Amino acid sequence: MADIDIQTIFNDKAREFKSEGSGSLRFESDFVSAVNAATRRINRQADLETRIGLVSKPNGTIGLSDEYQDVVEDLVTLGLVQRGQRQRNEDFDIVEIRRTIDERIDMIRQDILNQAQEADTGNTGDFVGIGAGSGGVDTGGDNA
Repeated sequence: MADIDIQTIFNDKAREFKSEGSGSLRFESDFVSAVNAATRRINRQADLETRIGLVSKPNGTIGLSDEYQDVVEDLVTLGLVQRGQRQRNEDFDIVEIRRTIDERIDMIRQDILNQAQEADTGNTGDFVGIGAGSGGVDTGGDNA
């Protein structure tokens, strides 16, 4: 699993938002802000153990598996629209993205939890209250 390539998302969004070839500094700035807003939201909502770092330019990578690129792209789209960028395709359903994005971020969190549980090789010491272990438990009996 590779990290998410920012340059690819930037190129796609430049085409999607009428900015291709214009070299717009405002679009570039809005894009970086939108990517950082997306990473902050994923960090906060997915409660990642390793936080995703912020970016300062529209290239490089985000430290999140590329299998979640669609979620990042939709968050960036929301961020660009909120910053006043206009999409080329006026029929694009921004309302649908807003409606489903929280659930999709939660899927990232759940995937990471599932991967952590699968990686746990039967160490029951990490789980409290499931009856594992012995000793030190007061059963209420009187040994005198």
